Amino acid sequence: MKMENNTTTKPMENKDHIVESTEMVTAVEWLAEQMHDYDHAPASNNEEYVIIIPVWIFKDKVNTAKQMEKEQIIKAFDVACDDLNRIGREYYRDTYETYNVL
Repeated sequence: MKMENNTTTKPMENKDHIVESTEMVTAVEWLAEQMHDYDHAPASNNEEYVIIIPVWIFKDKVNTAKQMEKEQIIKAFDVACDDLNRIGREYYRDTYETYNVL
């Protein structure tokens, strides 16, 4: 994901590849939005979702969301941290990759 002008880019499906948008969205919001394409509940039912999605597509979307989250965490650290001796990628590696349980 590219980061520009302090905004998180939003990957959006465009057939077989991801395109970039400048709309701010969290990785979780993006993933939830993607699930709407696979909702098979009746249109009149706004209370329930019936998600039917091939496993390989679901795994691909989850991996995309994980990458988005990683970039968002790194960007947030770089923007907000006063530690000039440490960068966001180091923070992410030390905090998440060492103990990655997913």
